Amino acid sequence: MSWNGSLPKPSRTARAKLTRTEKLARRHAEDDEKRKVRRRDRTCRFPLCGCRTLRLRREVAHIDHKGMGGNPAGDRSTASRMVYLCVHRHQDGRVSFHKGTLQAKPLTPAGFDGPIAWLVDADVLFPGMYHYVHKSSRWAEVGRESAPGVLEEGLLTAQQRRVLEQLARMDL
Repeated sequence: MSWNGSLPKPSRTARAKLTRTEKLARRHAEDDEKRKVRRRDRTCRFPLCGCRTLRLRREVAHIDHKGMGGNPAGDRSTASRMVYLCVHRHQDGRVSFHKGTLQAKPLTPAGFDGPIAWLVDADVLFPGMYHYVHKSSRWAEVGRESAPGVLEEGLLTAQQRRVLEQLARMDL
């Protein structure tokens, strides 16, 4: 909401009401986008996640969290910028978005509406050794989708499979 000066400035009450209306409209738009994400992903999108057997709650995660520089009023709340995850992978686990140890990297311009690669902080996987194991990056790719929610299991290395199995047990 901006006032350009050519018209009389609205009253404080009118400005507050307009601000509330804008926030409410933004919240409704975000809720609609979250419904799209739930329909698209249906379950935790992290590959081979063990959350189903543990009956963990699932929630829609913004890839650009507002506390980490995301714009709460901007495009961070579109379905192509959100993913459905269990609460463990979203915020509670040692390997999670909120802890900064899990990343999802879109592989196409469609964002998270298309396939994604899953990256885990190598220092969590190999404590104190990631400098020797992964010299070029601190992130280790643990899985890659061929389509939204479809893991390319035939392309997994033995090490990636071991890591995903350990992550499925929620050991990390």
